[in-house]
Amino acid sequence: GLGVEAEARELLKLQIGLTKQQRTSIWHYRQRLMSTMPHLSPAQRLSRIKRYRDAKVRLRAMTIARTELSFAQSGGQEEIWAEGVKQGVLDPGALSRKWLATVDLRICSICRGLSKIAPIPFEKSFAYGTFVGNKAPAHPNCRCTVALVRKKKPKA
Repeated sequence: GLGVEAEARELLKLQIGLTKQQRTSIWHYRQRLMSTMPHLSPAQRLSRIKRYRDAKVRLRAMTIARTELSFAQSGGQEEIWAEGVKQGVLDPGALSRKWLATVDLRICSICRGLSKIAPIPFEKSFAYGTFVGNKAPAHPNCRCTVALVRKKKPKA
């Protein structure tokens, strides 16, 4: 069977590639298994932990893919806007940036705060909490985007 040292070694291997939060989650899962299912052998416990970890790895992979896709989309949008300015199609003096967030139960405090900021000048960056930048995403799994809005003309 699997001894205590071998189980510890395997548990360490399982932590590779996970965030601190995910590693903590695996540790808590192991503790729950030990307290609620003490009859499981170390090998059986490890098998369940591996399945649990595999789900965490899939979640991490989706998070990375989703976030990188958002970075690529935002980067492409920035290039289009820069080209529009270069060709004279867009007038940065007449445009502002507005942070657009999906305001629902999943919104984080950073994105909620950014979405409440009035449009900022085209050439400026957003700043709220720990985030400073001119494009989304603000964090992993961010569902926000930035839009251009026309500056309001002063009333005569």
